[in-house]
Amino acid sequence: MGVPHPDAGAPADAPVSTDAQGLADAQFPSDSWLPKDAQVPPDLASPFPCAALQPLADGVLTERHVVRALFTPDRSSLVLMVTNQGPYGNSAYDLLLVRLPSGQVSDIAMSVFSAEWLQPGSTLLVRTVQTGSSDLVAVSTDSIRWGTLVQGECQHVVAPDGSRVYVIHNCDSHNNGTMDVIDVASGTSTRLAVGATFATPTPTRSAAVSPDGRWVTFLISTPSDGGSGQSLLAVASADGQVETLTSQPGAHDPAFVSDDLLLFATGSSYHMGDIRGHAPGTGDTSYLVAAKRDQGLFGYQVSPDKTWVLGATEATDHMDELYAIRLDGSGEQLLASDLYDYLMNQLALRVFAFSASGRIIYNTGRNLGVAFVGLDGGTPTVLSGGATFLEAPQLDQVALVELSGSTFSLSRLRLVDLASGTDVFAYDPSGAIGTVGFPPNRDGMVFVESRSPDSTRLRYASADQSVVLGEWQTTQFQHDSLSDYYGTLIYTYPVDPTGCFTVFDTDLAPGPGTRLAILPQ
Repeated sequence: MGVPHPDAGAPADAPVSTDAQGLADAQFPSDSWLPKDAQVPPDLASPFPCAALQPLADGVLTERHVVRALFTPDRSSLVLMVTNQGPYGNSAYDLLLVRLPSGQVSDIAMSVFSAEWLQPGSTLLVRTVQTGSSDLVAVSTDSIRWGTLVQGECQHVVAPDGSRVYVIHNCDSHNNGTMDVIDVASGTSTRLAVGATFATPTPTRSAAVSPDGRWVTFLISTPSDGGSGQSLLAVASADGQVETLTSQPGAHDPAFVSDDLLLFATGSSYHMGDIRGHAPGTGDTSYLVAAKRDQGLFGYQVSPDKTWVLGATEATDHMDELYAIRLDGSGEQLLASDLYDYLMNQLALRVFAFSASGRIIYNTGRNLGVAFVGLDGGTPTVLSGGATFLEAPQLDQVALVELSGSTFSLSRLRLVDLASGTDVFAYDPSGAIGTVGFPPNRDGMVFVESRSPDSTRLRYASADQSVVLGEWQTTQFQHDSLSDYYGTLIYTYPVDPTGCFTVFDTDLAPGPGTRLAILPQ
């Protein structure tokens, strides 16, 4: 990469590096601590073979109804977030620990809003309700020990190794509060800033940590006469030193591309602004990556080699333009002039992404079709009309859910190999396809199929077989369904990182309750 182009507030010699091997900013919720491209050979990471879980799959794990599942990398246990009938009703849940392969169930916590793994191992970060406020608690699943990290939590991000939690707490009615960094092992808290702020709605990102954990970035509110001012971007080092980019007011959506490159946007979150780059540790400096380009509603889409980012601009009333932009700010390539006009869609479709090999997949404005194109901006290859897509995390493949009729009450699933443009396999359920998941090291998929008024099924399908894993009439499990023409595949059905099993909630026999389903081997 060359030297970034200078512009206002950015010296010509602002250092930029994208050589680090860290992952790009995580774009979507994950039910495992494992990064998106992690490779875990089946059974090699587990102390027991997958077949040892068959007795559990024949019955019910618990009569409680699972909402979300968190898996351990070694298949030693399973954490279930289940429905809570307590004083907080459906607004909070309980946590259960399931030991594998015995199936022994233990209570971890009650009245929980969310839970995530702090690190590969046995420590959970739990957002819970105590005395009416939101608290962050570290819980050891080895001994079910608690340790309250902070009270009055508003928003937080976690260092990649799980050793530190950056948290905004004690916020006012304008979402402004205090930013602290907390060492998980000792519970020691260090103040980073007063007046830290976070934005809503969810697609807008307010804080991020670099892949190596050296840097954290967050927003600081700048009050002005008559109301709230424009936010400023702050970058803090691991030793607590904070730099504020005062030259770029109105910053938002920060994300680390690598240890040494931070992207952020300026202007309104809902209109075309600029994408800018900043090298942490260089003071109040930044450079223009692209002017009047939107990075997308669910995170920056960065190429696998960390040299390009995708950006869009409004072109007509019905279609946008899609560009591949060099991260050093040295230029851009027009990829398509028929990008779906996603900014007009209140459901916030994610309509462009890189494949595992660096091809660009996008929704066209023509009947919401799916196409892909190379970085050279050549003629796009149309894969489907009336469809949504989800790119495979490791293979150069894309899942397509195609519309059959006027709504997604009828749809068809295809898995397409992008190198050849041919189908790996296709599946027609004579119903609606819901959330799709990619089990590790497999060519098949796990997905939800609904055939009203019949029961909804959880199915595994590949080029060789199609197997029903479970079924239900109603479920509490929070998978994301395609309910209408503008459905979007942004969440995946959670699968054990070793590719062994998944779970589902059912009201049918031998339920009701939470069941374990083993994937075909």
